[in-house]
Amino acid sequence: MSGNRISTAKIAVNNILHRRFRSACIALLITITTSLITGGTLLGFSLQNGVGSIHARLGADAMIVPQSAGDSFEGALLGGVPSTFYLTAGTANRILQMDGIERASPQLFISTFDSAHCAALVQIIGYEPETDFVVKPWLKGSKAAEPEDGEVVVGSNLQVAVGDRIQLFAVELDIVGALDKTGMGFDNSAFVNMETAKMLLNEYERFAGALPLPEGTDADGVVSALLLDFESGADITAFQRRVNQGFRDEGVRFVSSQALLQNTAKNLGLIGGILTVLLTAIWIFAVFVLSIIFTLALNERQREFGILRAIGATRRKLISIVLCEVSLLCGAGALAGVSAVCLIVFPYSTLIERVLQTAYLPPDSGAVAGLLIACLALGAAIGPLASLFSMARIGKNEALANLREGL
Repeated sequence: MSGNRISTAKIAVNNILHRRFRSACIALLITITTSLITGGTLLGFSLQNGVGSIHARLGADAMIVPQSAGDSFEGALLGGVPSTFYLTAGTANRILQMDGIERASPQLFISTFDSAHCAALVQIIGYEPETDFVVKPWLKGSKAAEPEDGEVVVGSNLQVAVGDRIQLFAVELDIVGALDKTGMGFDNSAFVNMETAKMLLNEYERFAGALPLPEGTDADGVVSALLLDFESGADITAFQRRVNQGFRDEGVRFVSSQALLQNTAKNLGLIGGILTVLLTAIWIFAVFVLSIIFTLALNERQREFGILRAIGATRRKLISIVLCEVSLLCGAGALAGVSAVCLIVFPYSTLIERVLQTAYLPPDSGAVAGLLIACLALGAAIGPLASLFSMARIGKNEALANLREGL
């Protein structure tokens, strides 16, 4: 006799198939909710991870850039927005004579053009290997060779391979290394030594639309930024004040790494807070909507439950059937939602990073797996939680008792 008993799961599946439209609507609601929760959570953690990467990789206490650069420097640093700007070597040398500096290194920023003369629209960053203390740690961490004259190390987003050649303006450079993912604008950059950068700057100046060099200078007479580390105990605020007062007429801007990180972290923290509120509201809304759906569905199924009770089904059995239905629908919807996000986010992470134009670094595979499992569980839990009130009423309705008595 027991061998002919229909399992709870089979009854639940038959009920789902019998009510295809309602089942599809419930699964779709869970899919949308889970995809929003998963996508928002991954975005929040990726932005937070990006700020941590900047903090770990920035490597300088402050930067001196031209005032005319505006937000271009931060855009190049955080979002990989190519830009070109100049600081005269004379101004840079006089700043280096100021007290409190422990070490300093110049960099030269040059933007390529979106044309047939360049392999890609990238930010070229020239650095001075003899004085550098920022780029070398990245190269070492990525096990990339230091570029010699005519060589280049590329960011992780550039679709080129080590050993190939890349055209920048009218010059082809040998690719000798590729950096690991940083979540910064440097993922879209190409790193060369200062001699190669000056050669590329001369090529850049041949193109219409190039930013003209300051009057009376050439490629040897400009840099774009000075990266500074200060002596222990140095008063950075006083140094900034001296720079602002002493170089006001020369259009110099002092950028503190701490202030840059604080502003970035503050902005991303605000975004994270908004995401948290929105995702929580979405989850609560989904629970509320499903609660209404399940309540209405229970009213429609009173006769069905009455028949099952009449043929011997216990209240616990009815609850098990409903819970199985809800779990199957929500599990399928949650899995579809997480899968949809994976199919969108991971193949197009580079595009997402470029659209956001800010620090964006997805967590490592282990952390991502944990996040996906947590979001899957959160999505699957919406239905059972929303159905608690409805399931509590099963078997307690007078109509069920009356139906049983009439059979």
